[in-house]
Amino acid sequence: GIILRAGTLLKLDQWASRSATSHEGIKGAIGFRQVPSSPIFALGQPSEDAILHVVDRTRDVFPNVTKVLWLNLREEPIAMLLGEPYCLRKEIMSLRNLKDYSGVSGARLEVLEDRLVSDVLSELRTFENRILLHTETEDGHVAPIWEDVRPDEVQSVRQLMDKARGASAKVELEYRRLPLTAMST
Repeated sequence: GIILRAGTLLKLDQWASRSATSHEGIKGAIGFRQVPSSPIFALGQPSEDAILHVVDRTRDVFPNVTKVLWLNLREEPIAMLLGEPYCLRKEIMSLRNLKDYSGVSGARLEVLEDRLVSDVLSELRTFENRILLHTETEDGHVAPIWEDVRPDEVQSVRQLMDKARGASAKVELEYRRLPLTAMST
């Protein structure tokens, strides 16, 4: 593939040790929290199911809200498979962010994610709707697992957020990608 190629892998972007329900009670919304005394909330890359729950929780806290601006600060391509976020990793450094995308614009990153989704769909055609994914075990090791995935269970983050925007009748959901380099000052 163009993005998913030899020497790279797809790793679940939620750590097993932290994948329990958030402090706010939303499964798949790891680290979901409100910035004290503000209308700002934060979380790691959520699962598909968690997105609308996060929007609903925001509306519970601020009942008069009519619009939610969702900023995605991730600087790496993410593909949503089976409703879960998977990030691209180098095989030899599967627990570290890829430096290849440092400084990339949001628009360029979304193009790369579309290409990643295309690569995943190509893999599914080649391997009869199976793909080799990776997860992190409780003790921090990366483990491969073959998964059955239908093509309709693969989407980019933009596709997922567009779908969530259409599903949210109570509030307008606006999504923007603003990639920031990890540990930058």
